Order: sequence, then C-alpha cells, then structure tokens
Amino acid sequence: MNALSRGFRDAWSGEEYRVEPSEVILFAGSFGGPAGMLLSKDPRVTAVIGIAAVVDWQAPSPAEPLDWLYGFVKDAFGEGYRVSKASWNKLKRGRFYNPVAHPERIDPTKIMLIHAQDDESVTYPPVASFARARGIRLKTYKHGGHLSTSILLKKPALWRQVARFIDKRR
Repeated sequence: MNALSRGFRDAWSGEEYRVEPSEVILFAGSFGGPAGMLLSKDPRVTAVIGIAAVVDWQAPSPAEPLDWLYGFVKDAFGEGYRVSKASWNKLKRGRFYNPVAHPERIDPTKIMLIHAQDDESVTYPPVASFARARGIRLKTYKHGGHLSTSILLKKPALWRQVARFIDKRR
C-alpha cells in the first residue's frame, strides 16, 4: 500500500499516475483474499470484502491441491507470478500469507466475507469456521461455485449489503 503514493507508470501509454487515497477499500478474492485480510489492521484500510477468499492454506481443497495449483499458476499466468517451488511451499507450512495463523494481524470488524457452500476451489467449511471464530461477517450462498467480484454486479441486493457494510466503517 505504501507504493500507491509513489506512483506508477501505465504499461500501455507510458503515462505516470500517483494515487493519494483518502480511504482504501480492498476487494480481495480467492488467492488475494489473505492479502486483504492481513492488511485489515492497517489504519488506512476502511474495509475488506473477501470473495471466495482463502483463509487457511493448510485446509486446501481436494479439487485444487497446492502442488497442482503451483503448476497451474505457472502455466496460466506465466511471469505474472514469479515464485520458486521452495517459496510456494511456504504456503503449505501454514505460517506465511495465512489468515488463520495470524489472528493478531486481522481486524474482524473491517472484514466481510462472501462465499458459496459449493465452492470446490476454496472449500466452505474452513471459511465458515474462521469467520465464526473471529467474529467476521459472512454472507453465504448455497450455490455459486468459486465466486468472483462479478457477483456484485449480478446481485444488486448483495451490492447494497456490501455498500452498507462499507458505509458503517467510514
């Protein structure tokens, strides 16, 4: 987050941009879910909306085991994820980038999780247990699979709930 105010260059146009936000609202999905949750205690963060977010790397899904996921990520994203197998294996050990292992770094009052019970990529039971144990708001859908941010466009009532959640934290 510190890099936002230093600015960045648009790869296509070469134009430089600098962002100095008055508030930061993080929408963190799937693999990015831990990043959002682990930043929730930062005073610059107003709210975190986690969609199909991983909460425990030691409770991986049978559909996407971590070893398989490593190969998939390398194939699907190429240099978008530059990580060695040794670094990837830190996820398996459960201390790195893992919300359940770092409750002291999480502000549950700033987090709202959205998850489907039939998600085969990030299974629901660990998410429900984590949310319950930490007092995190959880919006559950019976069906939907591995949800993405597009659910906010498809379900206006959900977007209104998210907007109210964010507004209460301002």
